[in-house]
Amino acid sequence: MQHVRDAADRWVTVFSTLLSISTIIGLDQGRDAFSKLALGTQAAVVIAFIAAIATFIWAITSGTEASIGKLTPVPADPDTIEEWYFMAIKILRIPSDGHDG
Repeated sequence: MQHVRDAADRWVTVFSTLLSISTIIGLDQGRDAFSKLALGTQAAVVIAFIAAIATFIWAITSGTEASIGKLTPVPADPDTIEEWYFMAIKILRIPSDGHDG
């Protein structure tokens, strides 16, 4: 399982880097080049950009969940909060205070 988590960590880094680089390039050169395109092409570029952002968000979220596990929401029931807390500590591998829950 550790192998999968390590791979997920690397993918999160890769996708974050790609998103950052494409954003910098887009901000630097995009406005002038974009205005020269035909209206239909501009619409296609906007749709492709939105799809790329959605894909990056999905990839980063999926990689993060694979890396640290998916946590459940904090329960509202006071009787189960302590159980949830210790489960979250185990998932995140946070050293506990010696209390086994």
